[in-house]
Formats: sequence, C-alpha cells, structure tokens
Amino acid sequence: MRGIETNLAFHRRCLRHPEFIAGEFDTGFIGRNAEALAPTADAHELEAAIIAVALAHGTVSPATASAAHVPHGALTNGHTAEISGWRRQLR
Repeated sequence: MRGIETNLAFHRRCLRHPEFIAGEFDTGFIGRNAEALAPTADAHELEAAIIAVALAHGTVSPATASAAHVPHGALTNGHTAEISGWRRQLR
C-alpha cells in the first residue's frame, strides 16, 4: 500500500519556483516549467524503489538487491525506473 497520494509536493515546487516568487506566472507557467516542476528521486529513493519492485515481483537476488548491480533505469521483468508519462505531464 502506498497510502494517500497528493499533489502537495508539486504545489510546493511551484510556490518555490523563482518565476512564481517574482510574480511572473500565467496559465502557461506549468507548461513552460514542466521539467523543473517534475518530481525527482534521489539515489536512496531510487534504490528503495528498485528493491521494492524486485520484492513485489519475487525476483530478489543479491544482484537485484543492490542498485549498484542493476543497470541505470532497469528493473526486473522488463519494467523501468523511469517516471511515467502521466507523472511527466504532472497529472
């Protein structure tokens, strides 16, 4: 279970963006700044996600238990660690 998902982190990124702080925003603000507003994961979060997917698919081995042994962006069973198209579009 992941719990309740919210868009609070997205709104925090918007409110902290230099253009927003300067009052330079309009209806195109999100589209123009989509890359800067997109969610990111640090190395620890990415490693935890890789291990969680491996556990969920029952394919944990010493090689998949460590992010150092998994090719960048690759997980098990053909899944990847890339952010989904919905997340990239901030939906």
